[in-house]
Amino acid sequence: MKTKFELKRLRSFDQTIEASFRYFRTFFKPIFRLLWQNNKILIIALFVSYFLYNYYASQMFNFNFNGTKNTVNQETTWLSVVILIVFLLLSVVFFTRYLLTVYGFMEAYEKHRDTVKIEEEVAQTVNSRFWPFIGASFFLFFIMFIVIALAGLLFFVLFSLSKGLAVFLLLVLMLPLIVYIIVLSNLYYPVYFFEKTSVSQALRLAYRYLKERFWYSFGVIFVLGIVVTIISIVFNVPLYIYLMLKGFLAFKDPNAFAQSLQKDVVLSFFAVLSFAGQTLLRALSLIGSAILYFSIKEYHTAAGTIEKIQNIGKHDD
Repeated sequence: MKTKFELKRLRSFDQTIEASFRYFRTFFKPIFRLLWQNNKILIIALFVSYFLYNYYASQMFNFNFNGTKNTVNQETTWLSVVILIVFLLLSVVFFTRYLLTVYGFMEAYEKHRDTVKIEEEVAQTVNSRFWPFIGASFFLFFIMFIVIALAGLLFFVLFSLSKGLAVFLLLVLMLPLIVYIIVLSNLYYPVYFFEKTSVSQALRLAYRYLKERFWYSFGVIFVLGIVVTIISIVFNVPLYIYLMLKGFLAFKDPNAFAQSLQKDVVLSFFAVLSFAGQTLLRALSLIGSAILYFSIKEYHTAAGTIEKIQNIGKHDD
C-alpha cells in the first residue's frame, strides 16, 4: 500500500491534531499487524496476566455486612501481588516494544513509502533498540523522580512553616512543573528515537524544542489526551453496565453482592476488554507525539525543507 503522508513539515495546532488522526486511521491496520506479528506470545501473556490479576484481586477481602469483621484472604492476596508484579514487568516490555513498533513503522514508511517493504526493518528496529529504550525510560523516570521529590520536599518544609505559603507554592510551582514534565516526556521519546542520540542529549533537545512552542505542544497533547479518554469510555461501557446491573443486587442482599464480585469471570473479562481498548488507543497518542516532534523540529531547524531541496530531481514521491 502506497499512501503519501508528509511527516517532516511545520503544522499549525489544528493541522497537527488532524494529521495525528489521519495517520492513525490510514496506518492502523499495518501497525497493529506488525505489533501482533512480532509480539504474539507477549500480548497473550500480558492480557492473561491482567485477567488473572482482576480475577484473584477480587478475592483478597471477605466483606461482611452482617456485623461480623471483614477478613483478608492471605493466600489470594500473595497470589494477586505476584501476578501484579508479572503483569507490570510484561507491561514494561510490551509498551516499550509497542512504542518502537509505531515509531519504527513511521521511520521505515517515511523511507520506503510502502508498507510491504518495511516488516523486516521494523522487527529489526524493535529488537535492536529495545534495551536502549528501557534505559532511556529509566533515565527519564529517575530525572522526573528527583525533580518531583525535591519539589515535594520543599512543599513539606514550607507547609510546616506556613500552610498558606505551601498552598501558594503548590499552585504556582508544583502543578505547572508536573504539566511541563508531562509535555517534556511526550516529546522526549520521539526525539530519542528519531534523532538517534544519547538519553541526556535527547532530554536537552526536547527542552530546547519546547522553547517558544510549549503552549502549542501542551494544547496538542491535552486535546489528544481528552479525545483518547473519551473514546476509552466506549470500551468501558460493558463494564459499567455489568456493574450497574450487579449493583441492584446490593440493595437486596449486600453480602450476596460482595460474594458475587469474587471469582467473577465476566467482570474480569470486561476489565480486560477495557484495557484492550486503552492499549489500542495508545497508538494515537504515540503518533500524535511523533507528528508534534516533526512539526517543532521543522519550526526550529527547517530540516524537512532542507531535505526536500536536496532531494529535488532525485526521486518522485
